[in-house]
Amino acid sequence: MRKAILLVIIIPLFLSVLNCASVNETQKSDKFPEIKQARFKEEADKELSHLFKVNPVLTEELRKLPELKRGLDEKGLLALNRIVKFYTQSSNSEEVKQIFDRILSIGKKERRKFSAPLQALFWLAEENEIPLGENLLKIHSKEKYRGFNKNLGEDEEVITFVYNIWRYDTDKWKDTNEIIDRLNSPHLFDLFFRDNIAYDFDKSAMKRSDRKYYENWGSYLQSAKVTIKKRKGTCDDAANLADEVLKKTGYNVKPLQVKFGKPSFTGSNRHWVAVLKEGGLFYKIADDAYVKEGIVGPFKSIKEIGEKVAESLGTYMQDYSLSQVPIR
Repeated sequence: MRKAILLVIIIPLFLSVLNCASVNETQKSDKFPEIKQARFKEEADKELSHLFKVNPVLTEELRKLPELKRGLDEKGLLALNRIVKFYTQSSNSEEVKQIFDRILSIGKKERRKFSAPLQALFWLAEENEIPLGENLLKIHSKEKYRGFNKNLGEDEEVITFVYNIWRYDTDKWKDTNEIIDRLNSPHLFDLFFRDNIAYDFDKSAMKRSDRKYYENWGSYLQSAKVTIKKRKGTCDDAANLADEVLKKTGYNVKPLQVKFGKPSFTGSNRHWVAVLKEGGLFYKIADDAYVKEGIVGPFKSIKEIGEKVAESLGTYMQDYSLSQVPIR
């Protein structure tokens, strides 16, 4: 009888101790990531403080990267360490500074949220050591980017470097808002557009079969976010994508609608592209018809772009408009 009473008392006590131990372990496991994250932040701050002494501008540009704003993990801390080491320990310090100045030159600094080429370098450093003293723009640029337009004044070597780093089958390309912020120069936009946005033939057929198209046209036009999520759209969606994305970062872009005097060889009687105005001249961008040929120009007038668009599609221009509203 006494044994039974003792068991009744001891077993609940034993279970209570186990439960407390379990709670303590859970609390420890909950706190551990916070402690680890704090350690990463402390280490990152040390690296950035060290870099700030020699290049405060680069330090602030690194702080703007989404990866640092979210808080670094172990891989990210390694990348930061490699970049700081490359900058501070390379013997050819002036050449290295020039490389980073060129990286930071892409896009309008006063309008962009962060430097996309610097983020590309950060991604590279997550996976690879950066050889001290090397021109990283050359050693990591194996494939040639064939859509470059020298007239726009962007650094071709930097754009080609980004072209070789960007790979779209990773989680880095799932956040639509971050993608839009990343495409903050004409060539950065073109890199993404050419490799990711397909023509939506089903949507095009649906529009053509709609007898009330002119009344319903507004319901067909996709926002930039929708086009990026779907990875496809029609020509007016492509023009709207360039308009929304590049205008946000300080570029003068408008959708151009060209109406043909006779249907083009694609069977359409109109086509949209985007027009970029830079340095008093005009460039055709986001043209998804036939062959994606990159950024074309410069042109002296918008009318000249319209005529070239019609000619490339085997027809002639009847009218043109800087508007998404269809010309009747």
